[in-house]
Amino acid sequence: MHGIEIRRAFRTEPPEDIDRDLPNSTFDPNSPHTLEFSESDRGKRIYMAGRWEIEREGEKGKYGDITTAIVP
Repeated sequence: MHGIEIRRAFRTEPPEDIDRDLPNSTFDPNSPHTLEFSESDRGKRIYMAGRWEIEREGEKGKYGDITTAIVP
């Protein structure tokens, strides 16, 4: 594995399409991945979905389930 791509966005409604509704993307070759937020993000709902990328083939897997969290 080369790493994981994480798509994410702050939303009030659940996303219907990952590519369209989760426009922010982060790639991380290391585990665990940590997201950092500003104080103004506190209490907001974030939706996320991840998929693995294979380095030697340059292929990306399918997205996993969309998860949600509230920024503490």
